[in-house]
Amino acid sequence: MKRVIAIVVLLGLALCFPAFGQNEETIADLHTDCQSSNEVKRAYAIGFISGVAFMANYASKGSLEKGVLWPRTKGGIADAVCKYIDLHPAIWAEEATVGVLTAVNDLYLPSSRDKK
Repeated sequence: MKRVIAIVVLLGLALCFPAFGQNEETIADLHTDCQSSNEVKRAYAIGFISGVAFMANYASKGSLEKGVLWPRTKGGIADAVCKYIDLHPAIWAEEATVGVLTAVNDLYLPSSRDKK
């Protein structure tokens, strides 16, 4: 009986765990963190943007070994995305991950017309 209860609890946690990981932060919240004088909030914004950009590069290339699509700079990508967010208030209602992906794609991925 204890084994069945343990399995049910583990199954419940496995099914509910993705809901705990959802990000409810919006681009407006990230914009506030980018502009903050609080070092912890600013570090969070830089880390969040850098992490999303890294995963976007991984997804677009399909491998961690291949070269990045954007320049390797010390915080340059995060600063560029923060500036992009500042200049595009229309995206502030978007979920933070989606907004960062939009900014990174617009800033660094070649557009289809550039390929022609």
